[in-house]
Amino acid sequence: MNQKIFEQLKQIVRDYLGDDKIGINEDSILTDDLGLSSLDLISIVGSVEDAFNIEVQDKDVAEIRMIKDVVDYIEKKQKA
Repeated sequence: MNQKIFEQLKQIVRDYLGDDKIGINEDSILTDDLGLSSLDLISIVGSVEDAFNIEVQDKDVAEIRMIKDVVDYIEKKQKA
């Protein structure tokens, strides 16, 4: 897993949640562990697209459950 992407993604989520102390690891489940709703995910996707200069397809969002899934997705999109 790309540590640089992971750290940047953690900061995006922390900024969105307004909590710099929230524990986020690669296995954190976006909805269950971090308490993100589908509306929250849409907002975070916009931040991820801007930060990493990628486009996230709506159909792909449904398949992303954990932080490591997001990191893998970003890596894959940046290599394409």
